[in-house]
Amino acid sequence: MGTLWAPGAATIFVVATVTHQGWGRLFLPSLGLGVLGMGLSLLLTHAQYQIKDQRRWRKALSNGIYHRLLVVLGAVLGLLLVTLFLIHLGLESMTAVTVAGLMVIVI
Repeated sequence: MGTLWAPGAATIFVVATVTHQGWGRLFLPSLGLGVLGMGLSLLLTHAQYQIKDQRRWRKALSNGIYHRLLVVLGAVLGLLLVTLFLIHLGLESMTAVTVAGLMVIVI
């Protein structure tokens, strides 16, 4: 989770710095792109299993592929909510992202 969090946070920070936009303006587009990426990944994985072997797809479903996806989505949502809360408390955006990321990783 730590390695997945850092590149995205750094990218958003760089975009916010270069474009002089606040987190509020970047939040929804970033969230939308993230959800779109995860949805496309699930769709492509499903298509790959359907083409190759239907039994493998059923086995992946029985092994909890959707549960793991929900755990990742929960961690991302938690990261966003904690970050926004810390920014609301008055921390700088990069400090808030760093602290929120560390909290999510520890939890």
